[in-house]
Amino acid sequence: MSVARPDGVKVLTLLFIIGGILFLVSAAFGGYFFEATILGLIAIISFGIAYGLWHGRRWARTATMILAIVGLVVSLMFTLILWPLGIVGIIIETTVIYYLTRPHVKNFFGKGAVAAPALRPTFPSPDEYGTIRCSNCGHVNPDNFNYCGKCGTPLTEEEETKIY
Repeated sequence: MSVARPDGVKVLTLLFIIGGILFLVSAAFGGYFFEATILGLIAIISFGIAYGLWHGRRWARTATMILAIVGLVVSLMFTLILWPLGIVGIIIETTVIYYLTRPHVKNFFGKGAVAAPALRPTFPSPDEYGTIRCSNCGHVNPDNFNYCGKCGTPLTEEEETKIY
């Protein structure tokens, strides 16, 4: 059973695709080979993360969290230089981090609550049911036994001694 893709994941995927396109265009029209290569690599990474987010890959959520944390640190430093723009970055990155830690989003990426393992069937303890003492050997048997579990003697109503 697959988990429905959350709307916020769709938005994040779209943002990574747009970012990848912008980096790709910047690489195509960039001035120097080194800068164009770096921007091209960033574009490829953005497209890869978008793919992973869309398909609910754990590594994509982790990569997005790391990028959001790095972006938050950069935004905090940016606030020292250009106060208003840094605040916008802080709000955006904090929102992304908060969203990716929500239970339904973690569940989509397979990091949600783990289902409890199937329990083995339990059988009642001797204290939970009546017992019958064998008239031949004295062995105590559950009251649903027809024969003694030790000597095999039939346990009948006339011969049994019930213990409760």
